[in-house]
Amino acid sequence: MRGWSDGKYFNRYVSEEDYQGYVKNRKVDKGDILLGRVGAGIGETAVVDREIDCAIYVSLGLIKTFKSYTNSKYLAIVFNSPYGTTYAKGNISSGGGSAGNYNLGRIRSFPVPFPPLPEQKAIVTKVEKLLAVCDQLETQITNNQNHANALMQAVLKEAFLPDQSTVEQAPSKSKVASAYHPKTC
Repeated sequence: MRGWSDGKYFNRYVSEEDYQGYVKNRKVDKGDILLGRVGAGIGETAVVDREIDCAIYVSLGLIKTFKSYTNSKYLAIVFNSPYGTTYAKGNISSGGGSAGNYNLGRIRSFPVPFPPLPEQKAIVTKVEKLLAVCDQLETQITNNQNHANALMQAVLKEAFLPDQSTVEQAPSKSKVASAYHPKTC
């Protein structure tokens, strides 16, 4: 465990005994869903995509699914959808000065539409394809913005910096400067 406390950096480790106590009922397995319960990430979810030996803190909810009835990615899509985030934001409990939290009881009562498993898989496939298209479009937009910025810089450089061939051919004094003779008083 690392972090800052009272302006000082700390680096502490959890004992094996404490760790085993933490993971006793909260073992994270591949395919589980982690859900933000506290802070800025309230309601945001992620599917655990690998086997990992870790303990989670109370700021995360651990959702274990029945793999024969539920596709974890489908459930994460539902939680991350406008429907899911609206529900989460509308069910935050606040306690005094805290930012609030998303209680496990309210998470459990979230009404999730559950189509048959093959339909869940089809929805996941379609959403992943659409998200891939969105990623490609974002990349194209970024590339086009970079290209437009480079073109604008080239135009501005050409407009405001004299051409090198003009500078080399220019006389040392301009016609105006050589014709101008200030009168002294």
